[in-house]
Amino acid sequence: MHIKQLIIQGFKSYKDQTVMEPFSPRHNVIVGRNGSGKSNFFWAIRFALNDAYTNLTREERQSLLHEGSGPASMSAFVEVIFDNSDHRFPTGKDEVVLRRTIGLKKDEYSLDKKSATKSEVMSLLESAGFSSANPYYIVPQGRITALCNSKDAERLQLLKEVAGTGVYESRRAESLKILDETNGKREKIEQLMTFISDRLAELEEEKKELTEYTKLDKERRALEYAMYQRELALANSELAELENNRQSHVLAAHKDRDAIKGLATKLDKAQEVVGKGRQGLENAVIDRDAAAAQVKETARQLTELELTLGEAEQANRADELRATRGELARVHAEIAQVSARLAEWTPQLDASREAKRSLDAAHDELQSRRKALAAKQGRAGQFASVKAYREWIDSQVAQLRSALENEQQRVAQLENDDTQLTQEIERIQAEADAMQAEFANVQARATELQAQLNEARERRSTLDGQRKALRTDESKAAATLAQERDRVNKLEQTLFAACDRSTAQGLRSLKEIVQRTGIEGVHGPLYELMDVPESYQTAVEVVGGTSVFQVVVEDDDVAVRLLDELRRMKPGAKLTLLPLNRLRVKEVEYPKSKGVVPMIKQIRFDPIYQLAFQQVFGRAVICQDLESATRVAKTSGLTAVTLPGDRVDRKGAMSGGYLDSEKNKLRAAMELVHAKQRVEEAERTIHEIRDQLTTLDQQITASVSDMQRLAIAQQAAQEDSSVSDWQSKKRQVAVLTENRDAIRSELVRLRQDASSHETEIRSLQEERAAGGRGGLSDQERDELQALETQVAENRAQAAEVGATFAQLQRDVDQARAQLDNRLVPTKMNLERAAADLDVELQKNDVERLRDSLRRVSTELEQANAALHEAEAAVDRARTQVEKGEQDVDKIKQQIADRQRSVDTQDMTLSRFIQQRKLVVDKRDEVTRAIRDLGVVPDDHERYANVAQSELVRMLKRAHDGLKKYAHVNKKAFEQFNNFTKQQDALEARKNELDESEDSIRDLMANLDRNKDEAIQRTFTQVAENFASVFEELVPAGRGKLVLVKADGTEVEAFDMGADASDLSDEEEDEDENGVEGDAMDVDGEEEDDELDGDESQSSTQRASRGGQRSTKSKAPGRKKGQAVRKGGKVSFNSKVDEGLHMGQLSGGQKSLVALALIFAIQQCDPAPFYLFDEIDANLDAQYRTAVANKIHDLGQNAQFITTTFRAELLAHADQFYGVSFKDKASKIQCISKEDAMGFVELGQENPSIIQ
Repeated sequence: MHIKQLIIQGFKSYKDQTVMEPFSPRHNVIVGRNGSGKSNFFWAIRFALNDAYTNLTREERQSLLHEGSGPASMSAFVEVIFDNSDHRFPTGKDEVVLRRTIGLKKDEYSLDKKSATKSEVMSLLESAGFSSANPYYIVPQGRITALCNSKDAERLQLLKEVAGTGVYESRRAESLKILDETNGKREKIEQLMTFISDRLAELEEEKKELTEYTKLDKERRALEYAMYQRELALANSELAELENNRQSHVLAAHKDRDAIKGLATKLDKAQEVVGKGRQGLENAVIDRDAAAAQVKETARQLTELELTLGEAEQANRADELRATRGELARVHAEIAQVSARLAEWTPQLDASREAKRSLDAAHDELQSRRKALAAKQGRAGQFASVKAYREWIDSQVAQLRSALENEQQRVAQLENDDTQLTQEIERIQAEADAMQAEFANVQARATELQAQLNEARERRSTLDGQRKALRTDESKAAATLAQERDRVNKLEQTLFAACDRSTAQGLRSLKEIVQRTGIEGVHGPLYELMDVPESYQTAVEVVGGTSVFQVVVEDDDVAVRLLDELRRMKPGAKLTLLPLNRLRVKEVEYPKSKGVVPMIKQIRFDPIYQLAFQQVFGRAVICQDLESATRVAKTSGLTAVTLPGDRVDRKGAMSGGYLDSEKNKLRAAMELVHAKQRVEEAERTIHEIRDQLTTLDQQITASVSDMQRLAIAQQAAQEDSSVSDWQSKKRQVAVLTENRDAIRSELVRLRQDASSHETEIRSLQEERAAGGRGGLSDQERDELQALETQVAENRAQAAEVGATFAQLQRDVDQARAQLDNRLVPTKMNLERAAADLDVELQKNDVERLRDSLRRVSTELEQANAALHEAEAAVDRARTQVEKGEQDVDKIKQQIADRQRSVDTQDMTLSRFIQQRKLVVDKRDEVTRAIRDLGVVPDDHERYANVAQSELVRMLKRAHDGLKKYAHVNKKAFEQFNNFTKQQDALEARKNELDESEDSIRDLMANLDRNKDEAIQRTFTQVAENFASVFEELVPAGRGKLVLVKADGTEVEAFDMGADASDLSDEEEDEDENGVEGDAMDVDGEEEDDELDGDESQSSTQRASRGGQRSTKSKAPGRKKGQAVRKGGKVSFNSKVDEGLHMGQLSGGQKSLVALALIFAIQQCDPAPFYLFDEIDANLDAQYRTAVANKIHDLGQNAQFITTTFRAELLAHADQFYGVSFKDKASKIQCISKEDAMGFVELGQENPSIIQ
């Protein structure tokens, strides 16, 4: 392991961020002028490694910040990057980054870019071999001089620190403290034992009276126990009986409730079947009416084709002119026969039509009233308040009135058209009556106009079909709209139930306020502005919470206006607003870990709302599991949440568990937004359909006008001929009559719709006037039931009358068609043909007419079949609806019966609960009394069969006997036993304390021995290393470390033997140590040091088992021996001389001896790297090379970073750095060896350069 790289910013003279080139793992040398910042570089490393500046005040932190030209630095950091390829740091990484950052109010550490505490950093450094007891892996300027000038006692103390004796001393101090506490406890125990002995003597006398009292009290308690037991048995018996009865009723109630649940499910299904059946019935009626209209239209087309084909065939039978007269006679007879039938059927048809119209009107009235009552019944419970209910009624009435006004306007328009057509029919019919004998061939123009007229009729028929389809679509869209509105109401209730009432009121009023006041810039609640994938909804719900109800507005002006209106219109309601112009959100740096995604990136929203969503969800991430969520929350300071909803806050708080999806606010909000969109879509669809219906009505009116125009044009074309044609007039009359019939049919439908809407309006107004929130009264329910019967009866009558009317209508239409379209024209043609000399031949496409006739005949058969099928479908649907309604009524009755049974069971259970409470209270009272009796005497069973009266008499006698001992101490036995137990416990505790004291004294003696051994071991190793290193540095000389006793006797490392204990010291004594040079007198103070001797356990006076120990025990110690000092003897020119003392050495020689001692200590406790700041400054020239060679040798296994002004250390260095100082800021950069050597040589030639 070694320092790989160093980064400094703002520390002392290093202003800008300084990133050094990577260090060599061996020897690195730094050169530079004095004051350029070399020492600050070393201080930076010591600062990061906590070797210096450990506990900084504000002023000290301020002094470390760079103060130069320009603005002052507010913070500084030093970052050390270690090469950990040998995994000396137990992090599992090949590189470790340690950073320390300070500011005016902070002093922080980080490891591998993660925050760490000071203790964590120190623990990591110690695990890598940085010993706090051996600080000589960093040698700053002045430390060598200090070591040269230190006293003997200080050098010996250094040796002890290297040996780690501080641990032993701290444990010995703790043992002494425990020993003092033990003596204090022993004194308290002895006092308590004296008190207890006195109290036991007093209690011995009180025990005698208590014995008699106890005998009588046992009898009393036995008697009372027997009486209480009887009461308790009776109460338990009553409870058991009540519980059995309650269980039976509970089971019955559960059975009824389960049945109600099942019936409710069946009711939903049955109502669904009824709803589908009613829809099917409406569709079937529509299909039937369409089929009937198709039959009528096809029959008319068939009659016209037969007539046209007959005319065409007659025009091609010129050779049959002779038979014309006979055919004319036959036609006359047939006309008479058909006229007679028509005269008989017409009154019947009028009567049947009137009866049908009356029944249809009555049916529509009953059906409208039934639908109104059913709708009112269905609305029960749908509204949260009467106000909401009335608002809904008002909106419905407004819609119905709007529709009614449109229908009335349309009725007025069609009535005017009907009047005009009637007048036109009467006029043309009058002309036709006058043209009975006239006939003219239809010119080519008439044929073309007829084709156009047919095309116009087909177009009108197509438009009618489209209008019918659109009305069907309108009905479906209306049903869908009602369903979606119900869904919106339910979702709003679910959503707003998740927030407080005032917020719910505010959200409900928000749209109304905006629409009424026209406030712009209100964007809406957050839940309406976002879309979240289903898989992330739970996680977003956990983080968002009620914040999704916050309303986004454009700016604070909009917020003020909105809140003012809210307070004015809805007092008590509240909203939380998010003005976009006021939101300020800090940028968040999200972790790059796999399986961690920012929550805001999973939410879809318009970018203009970025700040609002960043405010709520910006500091949240989604993690794949709880473990990663915990890690991310701890390291990034963000809120982490898993997909199932487990949440970990940045402070470590965790929450989660099961989340009910039915109560998920966000899911309900998403569904509500989508449901509102579907409502808007359904409303748009209805508006589009109604617009299309309006357009189709206009197109149909235009088509009718075209048909009128074409009919008139056809008539004009016939009038242009020389002969007035009665047939054209009749056709014109037929066309106008058909148009009028269509208008009248439309009038009937519109009047029915208007009547239905008026009925609905009256019903809704009556509901509003009645108050409440919907639902039927008893009278209305009876009326609804009666209406069901009347509708069914009316429907049956209408079906019978309708069938009769349809048959009469078909007969009359066929008869009239025969007269007008075939018989009368045939008669006229035959008469004209007979009168004319020649038959005007007309070339007609007979085959096409025959194909058309066959096609129309087939269509008529299919139409009749479809009509029969539609009528059958109507009957089936009606039967299905009636059966479903009967099933619904039956299920409702069953539910009501079950509910009454449940109510009865609940009332019975309530009575049981009250009775049980009384019995339980009585039982508890008896139980408390038994418990108050305490321990029951063993002979209580002998009273079990004694009569109650006898028990009462015996209990009175026992109470009278107890009155004599009212003054007795009832706790004498208990107190005597307690005091006896306490006496025994105190005696045992006292013995434990004695044993504990012995153990502690043994421990302290063991600690002293271990400390002596550690000092001996360390001194021996350091002495060996010192001799070896000194010999390497001074090959011609020798050096050794010795211990100097108070009497001047010297002990070498290899001759210590039993004198090793002389290195130890007592806590109350201090040693002074030093390194002796050759012929150097020890000039430090001498202090006694206690040597190891007999372990004086006899110093503590022990008492016998019953005696007392001394309250003040002395700590175990040693006999007073001789004080010792650590010294050294060195020779620089002989291996056999006695050696010189320190005082006789030159300054350079003293520095060399100090360096030899430092190297010896370092070899005893190696470090991964060493920092030397100008250690060669005071060395003589001949020794600098030796020190450089030593560093080079040591650099093979450890990293060295040194500063120097001498060339010797540069000779074997591996990496070179130069420090410069400019504009009050230091910079350091990698330089070549030649540049470094050149700087040093230049400095030696001109010393002012390095100043």
